[in-house]
Amino acid sequence: MIKLTGVPLKKLMIKFAAGFGIGLALSSFGMAAENLSKNNEKNIEPALRLEIGKKFPRANIEFLNGSTFPVAHEGATLLVIRILSESGTGTAEYSASYSDGSSALGQAHFSASVPTYVASRRIRPGDRLQKEDFQIQSINVAQGLAYQYRGVMFGANESIEGLQARQTILEGQYPLTSGVERVPDIRRGDTVQVKIQSGEVSLTTMAIVQEPGYRDQNVRVLTQKTKKELVGQLREGNLVEVTL
Repeated sequence: MIKLTGVPLKKLMIKFAAGFGIGLALSSFGMAAENLSKNNEKNIEPALRLEIGKKFPRANIEFLNGSTFPVAHEGATLLVIRILSESGTGTAEYSASYSDGSSALGQAHFSASVPTYVASRRIRPGDRLQKEDFQIQSINVAQGLAYQYRGVMFGANESIEGLQARQTILEGQYPLTSGVERVPDIRRGDTVQVKIQSGEVSLTTMAIVQEPGYRDQNVRVLTQKTKKELVGQLREGNLVEVTL
């Protein structure tokens, strides 16, 4: 029998085979664990993204480096994700519950991007909003000042046609739904015709509009001759109908 360094070749082959088998088993276990972890992330991420998205309407949620995703026990399936805390820093603590009764904790670092209009010039109250005065940018509303205005930012999927600013919008800022309004059909100081109806009696006079008004809505006017304030509905052709 041939010997190598004093060890029989047969024994070397047995040791090699045993070592190879253990290494293969460990390698297979590592690959299985890695695949389980990846599959678990695939299961958790959509559910977690949906839960976080409830706090950030219309936002695109992306997970960042440092996020942790619990690994489920073999055979267990994910049942529910619950957000435990989220305080405007781009980080959320959450729990995951599984079908075998187990639960685990995780932490998500994320961005929440909302495409919105960003002013390219200063816009003053009363200015009509024009597309050329804005650029479309994705704003991360998961943290910072934008976090405070999430849900009320004027999204890029909304039309600005027929709107005007109610408050100043500085260059680089985004309009808020509370800071814009429809362009009125008549403005304070406009002259309108007023039709006054009282029973079967009807008369017509001229009046000055006292506030911005919209068609088919009430508006206050002041008659030119008698200086009497009336409230009526604005109709087509700058006609205000008043019923006494």
